[in-house]
Amino acid sequence: MSESKENISSKGSGLYILLGVFFAVLAMFFASIVALESVLFSPSYYIKLEDSFNMSDKMNLTKDGYIRYYNCYMTYLSEGDKSVLEAEAGISDNRPLFSQEDKASLASFRGIYVFLSVAKWVALALCAGILIIVFVCASKAEVRLIGRTSGIAVPLITAALYAVYLYINKILPPIIPDIAQSGLLNIFMNAQVLDKFYSSWITMCAVFAVAPFAVSLFFANVGKRKHEDITDDYMYQ
Repeated sequence: MSESKENISSKGSGLYILLGVFFAVLAMFFASIVALESVLFSPSYYIKLEDSFNMSDKMNLTKDGYIRYYNCYMTYLSEGDKSVLEAEAGISDNRPLFSQEDKASLASFRGIYVFLSVAKWVALALCAGILIIVFVCASKAEVRLIGRTSGIAVPLITAALYAVYLYINKILPPIIPDIAQSGLLNIFMNAQVLDKFYSSWITMCAVFAVAPFAVSLFFANVGKRKHEDITDDYMYQ
């Protein structure tokens, strides 16, 4: 392989460092939204809330009523089906589970989730584009630099997310969405529950960060050698 292919100029190295950071940020954004969905749409998470905080009693619902509530909550946020917001507390309890104020708040949450969901797939597409460009265009040295950079950036971003969580949890008051004080949603998303949600989300972010970190290692090690072989084969044709 020629010297020009092995070495990267200082100007070029800056570009590939930025590309590695950009890949890490996009990959971690995708991972963080997947982590969010893994908590937000997990029935086991809401069962744990019941076990930890006795949510059904706090919301003045039966166990079945509480299950009905979080299932309607998940269905509306994930699918946007407004009919589930008309559900009642139980067969013999015709209290509406969601007040008009709760419905307005959930509509805002649904809008935020849809935006994040679309942005998640855009981030994944950009990550795929970076991977294709690297495999097609980058030299061995360039792939090494991108892999090392993203391999450092991914755990740093994960640590930064955890640091922000600790800062919010220990120093600032809980970040509570703008929810009307009346209605069950105010109880369902109280400060204790939100703290549990944030901690669960951060934990899952760390779990899903393994994937982009593994891709970074692939670039920094195995992927570079494969790319080198391909490049060498091409040069000797």
